Amino acid sequence: MSTVTTVTTVSTKVVEPTRHASRRPVVAAGGVVVAFLATCLLSWYLVQPGESLFGPTAWAIVIMGATSVGCYGAITARLGVRPRRIFLSLVAVLCVVSPLWASVGVLRVSLYLDASATRTAQTLIASKSTTCHIVNRGSVGLLRSPYDVCAKDYPGYGYRISFTTLDGGRGYAYIQGRSDVSWFPSQCAAHLYGDWWAFATSVNTSTGHCPMGFPENGAG
Repeated sequence: MSTVTTVTTVSTKVVEPTRHASRRPVVAAGGVVVAFLATCLLSWYLVQPGESLFGPTAWAIVIMGATSVGCYGAITARLGVRPRRIFLSLVAVLCVVSPLWASVGVLRVSLYLDASATRTAQTLIASKSTTCHIVNRGSVGLLRSPYDVCAKDYPGYGYRISFTTLDGGRGYAYIQGRSDVSWFPSQCAAHLYGDWWAFATSVNTSTGHCPMGFPENGAG
């Protein structure tokens, strides 16, 4: 009696990741960077002096948060520990910088890049001007024409040049004077840098508070 032994050979095949799958982390990281640039550009168009910074900041947080969560799996699934940490660190930095750009950076950078605004204010101060006039073309920082320019001399205190909307409700102010007095009594204002401020002339009547980013100043 003979015994027949059947040997079954199992073939093991290593499945290599497809080229498409290997590119997913790069595509996902690129998506986060594109979202960051988009929020920065959106903030530049949404932010205005004297208007609440809540909206632009919230949009930056929502867009960056949604994009980062959506790309998280693709970024981390196929990476080693070290590359994963690098990618996640990049995402974390961009998620923090984006709302900071909206709430802190835009107003300051817009004026810093507009050297003509400082020259205009300094020229009015040097000429001892105390007049107001409407500018129908151009812009000052993010304040677009038409806007009003007023120069006022406060003897014993200093000089203030205001660039405001036509209703005078909000805008920028260039101030050269004493720092121990309130230049915006009972108004909402934020110091930007140097002699520049952004302000709203009154609190929001519906909420009873100043717009986000522009705290109420004392009356003295």
